Amino acid sequence: MPLRLKIARHLDVTVMEFSGRVTLGEGSVVFREAVREALWNGQRKLALDYGDINYQDSSGNGELAGALTIARNSGAELVLFDLTKKVYDLLQVTRLYRVYTVFGSRESALAHFDATRKPEIRISENRFLDLSVLNIEGALTDKSGAEKAVEATQKSLLSGAKSVILLCPQVLDIDRTGADNLLTAMQSVRARGGQLVLAGVEQRLLPAMSAVNVIPEVPAYETIDAALKVFGLAAKRGYGYNYEVVRVP
Repeated sequence: MPLRLKIARHLDVTVMEFSGRVTLGEGSVVFREAVREALWNGQRKLALDYGDINYQDSSGNGELAGALTIARNSGAELVLFDLTKKVYDLLQVTRLYRVYTVFGSRESALAHFDATRKPEIRISENRFLDLSVLNIEGALTDKSGAEKAVEATQKSLLSGAKSVILLCPQVLDIDRTGADNLLTAMQSVRARGGQLVLAGVEQRLLPAMSAVNVIPEVPAYETIDAALKVFGLAAKRGYGYNYEVVRVP
């Protein structure tokens, strides 16, 4: 059967529920695209549900190894859970089992992320032409260092960025201080003639943002691709996990 995928979210964790076969051709492509798009959209905690994977060939093994490598290189964490006996035996035979972090159930995988979660704000940057994309992880609250959003934005402007996308799927929470800092960051960008937008904001955070007029004052888009369009940019996907951001004619 072809590989199928459903995606669920648990706070800042992306749960990928696969069913079918991860094999050369369509199955491996579906797998690769799912992981690539999650990482591209700023999701940094991936839990792969293998409970309904009934077969994985050498191509699937390669895709899984590639996913783990690119996730780690992106500062993300990828774990597996609920392996079927066939996949478990395959990873044991190929000596790959110890390479991955594996849990017996969804509950234990999520418990791992719950136990290791840190609310302190961490921000990483990708630069595309004169656009800065800042991936925010942690809680945008007074206690957790919400002011870092402003500091990172201003640092990007000083280093040549004109506009900023704040990528938010890893944001755990936001309080009034965090909301005020987003407005301050927006004002800093506008003062230099640019624009600041949000991407990947979880639905559970929208009421708190709207209550202090962050939205619609700061536009929010579902994905980074939708946000890029605002600036006349688009991401061109290459083979595997490669992409290039270009101006749209």
